[in-house]
Amino acid sequence: MSEKTELSNTVVMPLVTPEEAKIQWDKYTQLKASVLSETDFQVIGKERFTKKSGFRKIATFFGLSDSISEKTRVDRPDGSFMWMITVDAKAPNGRVSQGVGICDSKERKFAHLEHDVYATAHTRAKNRAISDLVAGGEVSAEEMEREYREAVVSVPVRPEGTTVLQYLEECGYKAEQFTVWEDEPMGIICIKPLAYMGTDKWRDEMRELGAIYNKENKVYVVNM
Repeated sequence: MSEKTELSNTVVMPLVTPEEAKIQWDKYTQLKASVLSETDFQVIGKERFTKKSGFRKIATFFGLSDSISEKTRVDRPDGSFMWMITVDAKAPNGRVSQGVGICDSKERKFAHLEHDVYATAHTRAKNRAISDLVAGGEVSAEEMEREYREAVVSVPVRPEGTTVLQYLEECGYKAEQFTVWEDEPMGIICIKPLAYMGTDKWRDEMRELGAIYNKENKVYVVNM
């Protein structure tokens, strides 16, 4: 009998009732809707994700503090490197959440390599810690960028032995409609349309090609 009593006392129980939990979650979604603007979100694929600026607002209004608890840089013989950073986020009630963020210099072409790789890893770690503490583990835009890129570039780029330009021509396009060039240091091929190509057919073919659109430079990027 005593054993049963001891076992029953080890069961983890909710701190609030289902009704109270719903009220608290509704408050979070209402806060998010009230303080976050369109610039705090980024569309990746077909979904919308909260960006760094959105999670910073959330942290401010929940009174969260954060600090870096660990950071590691890994250098490779080819000159590339990666940062892994761990951030601890703390709530006013003392609860702590730990987030880990990683960024690799090979992910994309960074404008300021040393700074941007470190800063991106830190942003991902901080977003993760904040999200796990108050946002139900929601995935941030900065985290999703890496996952989306890895998922897309894993698609077979084109039939073996076929160049990007040949693939486009086989799809019915003319070579004069594009500028195509290789960036060997980055290991990518860039496709720049010389006219607007915003049709569903074009988007589907770019998706089949495994291309990612770079809005800043207005080019499609494919792994070599």
